[in-house]
Amino acid sequence: MATFRTVLCWWVAGLAAGAVLTGCADADLGSGADPQSGSAATSDGGLGSGGSGSGDSGSEADSEPHVWDEKSSATTKPSPGETPKSVLHALTALDTADRSLPTGESYELESERDARGRRVWEIGVASDGDDEYEVVVSEDGTTVLSKREDETTDDDVLKLKRARTTAQQAVRLAYMHRPGEVRALELDTRADGTVVWQVTMAPPGAGDHAPVSDVILNAGTGNVIRSGA
Repeated sequence: MATFRTVLCWWVAGLAAGAVLTGCADADLGSGADPQSGSAATSDGGLGSGGSGSGDSGSEADSEPHVWDEKSSATTKPSPGETPKSVLHALTALDTADRSLPTGESYELESERDARGRRVWEIGVASDGDDEYEVVVSEDGTTVLSKREDETTDDDVLKLKRARTTAQQAVRLAYMHRPGEVRALELDTRADGTVVWQVTMAPPGAGDHAPVSDVILNAGTGNVIRSGA
């Protein structure tokens, strides 16, 4: 009888121990712990809640997205079929204007209507280093309609020489950040001396008098500094 009781006690104790061990194993697996090393495993490869680990200390953007671009992303390339014609035409017009002059490089663009009511692109272009021209290009960006040297030169060429990004790149970056219609682009200098591209955008499909929003980009790095009305 004593022997039977001893065996029974050991059997019950074994069941209890097994339950405890099983419970411990379940708890360890559920918490992501490494059952061999005893250290906790991290499902995101050690990045934690910071994602890329870069934080947001290096970001220059301080933007409040408008209704029309609440799903936009500065890093997601839009489908060519979804890109508004104004963006494609603006890029073509900048290229056309640049090619119309020796060593041409655009620094300004604006969508306007000429005396006949046609929509055209008025583009400021630097040529041969210091000369400034105003080039008028057709709406589709393929044809130079007029070209004249700007005798009242300002500091746009000097700002352009400090830029490390082109007008075409600025348009693409602004559209990626705030998809919409391109209305204008210009170089400017901030109070701290930083040269920036200011790209004016309107909501997709907007008419001439729609509200616009500016995207400010560092002309040296292409980073978005500010985006808003």
